[in-house]
Amino acid sequence: MSKSLTRIIGEGTALFSANNVILKFIGLGSTFVILTAFNVHEYGVLVLILSVIPLFGFITLPGIDSVVIADMGIEKSKGQLGKVKSIFKNYFFLQLALSILTWLVLFLGAEIIDNYYSYNAHLLRIVSFFFLLAPFRTAYIIGMRYELKYFQQSLVSFFEELFKLIFVLISIFIIDAGIEGILFAMLFSQALTILILTPSFLPTIRLIKGYKNSENFSIWDFIIKHGKWSWLSTYTTNFNKSARLWIIKFLLGTEITGLFALALGLYGHTTSLVPISSVIAPVIPQFVNQKDKFSRIVNKGVKYQTIGYVALGTIAFLVFPPIVAFIVPKYIASLPLYKVMLIGLIPGSFLTVLNPTFHALREQKDTFFSTIFRLAITLVLMPIFIILFGIMGVAYEFVVNMILYAAQRYSRIKKFVPSLEISYRHILSVDEYDKMMIKTIKNRVNKILKRA
Repeated sequence: MSKSLTRIIGEGTALFSANNVILKFIGLGSTFVILTAFNVHEYGVLVLILSVIPLFGFITLPGIDSVVIADMGIEKSKGQLGKVKSIFKNYFFLQLALSILTWLVLFLGAEIIDNYYSYNAHLLRIVSFFFLLAPFRTAYIIGMRYELKYFQQSLVSFFEELFKLIFVLISIFIIDAGIEGILFAMLFSQALTILILTPSFLPTIRLIKGYKNSENFSIWDFIIKHGKWSWLSTYTTNFNKSARLWIIKFLLGTEITGLFALALGLYGHTTSLVPISSVIAPVIPQFVNQKDKFSRIVNKGVKYQTIGYVALGTIAFLVFPPIVAFIVPKYIASLPLYKVMLIGLIPGSFLTVLNPTFHALREQKDTFFSTIFRLAITLVLMPIFIILFGIMGVAYEFVVNMILYAAQRYSRIKKFVPSLEISYRHILSVDEYDKMMIKTIKNRVNKILKRA
């Protein structure tokens, strides 16, 4: 590598953090415009319609992209560039074929789904087109993460959020298109982003295309060997999220689903401001055979993620509630949920770093059984907590679920990497590596601010 590991992670973290601060303003703008235009019930309907995407995403092999990124990094470290090309190319064409199949199933079967689950058929048909865009979006992100081009990768979310805000404003204030307009706004924002970023992706395509083809590589063998577990675990995670929404709908109603979705959205905005896990995910596979360095990367990743989450969680606790109360007072009932859910940031900091570590270790099978464990927690505790605590039970279950899942994940990673030692003493201490990292990030941020 031409850059040191510290500089790569430091620059990537600073860039993603700066980008995410901008994205939060744009994303929150879109969210509050939608909230002011829709009542709580309508917002709940929108959330449930969008939950179709992860539910039907099972066909498109969700989660395999993480395995692809990890394995491309591993093969690159071995000098097996032909294997890198084969993994990338075969995965893209496979996902493209499966995405077309998923689009056909959802588009043609919209009426049948509507009859059984009370979805609006024409809304389902709009949602189906998201699957046609997914392979191209995924290919771009994989390519940028493989080359550690964090700026180009950050442009995806930047342009998507910017265009979504523009299209949402047009949909609500000019066309008055309702839920259909919001779905089209999201769809068009992704399509336009892919179109604009295609020229910047061509050098990466040429680079990978220039590698010599690897013989005897089968994408199906790749998936069956260890990718299948990542696929199943990712889908189980997505199903868990959708199942939580539908349990709330059936036990408490669509309005409460909308309130929880807003609280969860605010939680997501908070967590995305600390992107360390996104930065180190493509880095750690390249050091999987260097145990000391591997352990240090994971340890430091958890440390910085935890510190960042606690700091931003404290700020969010003070900032978001008055904003929601002032701009969309009809959603004020979501604030108690959000405040309780912020406790989940602490176990969440462990999860965001540990999960890609399992990918690097090729322990996707273990990850799958862990997601089954988490799904079981949701299915058992969610109804019980709702019965005992009503609407607040939704937030309590969210936090308890995070704590139990993080504890289970940590106990498992210790089995594979005994040298990992994550403790509060370690998180609160400052060593020479920390000082060097802080200096690197500070210098990079100063350069970005000067350019701005």
